[in-house]
Amino acid sequence: MKRSDLAEIVGVVAADDLVKKAVQDANLNLLNYDDINSESFIYKVKELHAELLVNVIFLTKYRSRILQTPRYGVANVHPSLLPFYRGRDCIRWAMIYGEQHVGITVHRMDESLDTGPIIAQEKIPVGPNDYFLDVRERVKALYPTVILQAIQNLLSEKFQVKTQTLGEGTYFPHRSREDGKINWTDSSLNIYNLVRASCEPGFYAYTNLGERKLYISKCNLRPGNLYERLHSGNSQIWGRALDHDHYDQTGNSMLIGTGDGAISIEKCGFESADAEEPSVDKLKRGDKLS
Repeated sequence: MKRSDLAEIVGVVAADDLVKKAVQDANLNLLNYDDINSESFIYKVKELHAELLVNVIFLTKYRSRILQTPRYGVANVHPSLLPFYRGRDCIRWAMIYGEQHVGITVHRMDESLDTGPIIAQEKIPVGPNDYFLDVRERVKALYPTVILQAIQNLLSEKFQVKTQTLGEGTYFPHRSREDGKINWTDSSLNIYNLVRASCEPGFYAYTNLGERKLYISKCNLRPGNLYERLHSGNSQIWGRALDHDHYDQTGNSMLIGTGDGAISIEKCGFESADAEEPSVDKLKRGDKLS
């Protein structure tokens, strides 16, 4: 935040070592508090005359006393277009459901989860070939801009927050590693979206080949779904390695049968760290994935 005409950062509570280093490198005031609801932290906020607290990926529940301490309350930065995709892992969930946009919302915190009045919001496009890490970087790059816009809005006498309607929107829980399990009876598009949304070490989409887990980091849809004609309820092709993908000029990909045709698997590995290897090195025609 470089707009000193809008706001001065009087202190930062850092949740991890990377943030602490960034705070120290920027010669900002590092506040060491384990409990932001404590009397000592509330006293410090008053002592610093902090008029607004900004919460960015700080996974602690704020109680009413600290929420009411600063003049403008506590603003939370949430990576979705609220009221949709409240909760955790919102970018992943949005990509799994094939959304063409994600977003950033700055809202005033209340004691419920992601339900407070909206102060600022920015829509961010998701392309059909984007993967999670691409979209996450795009979102992170816009955080400062949206936060500054929120501060500017709060300072404007004409601005009015947008109240979220109770019962409107959606909520999603935190995703675990096991949520990346591929169901080969699903459509090629759904499997493609799952792989795109999971492409991060530790969270790769995966399947089983015999007794081993096979992690998949990259796949491709093909025009017209090459093997759609084989489907017609034919369970024999679900999860079956059908052929080399001749559309892939590198020769690295294998076509795997799905619930409505086939999908091209380009990169995978038996260890999560090796999930970027060519699929033809791990799969052969006739292999059955489950």
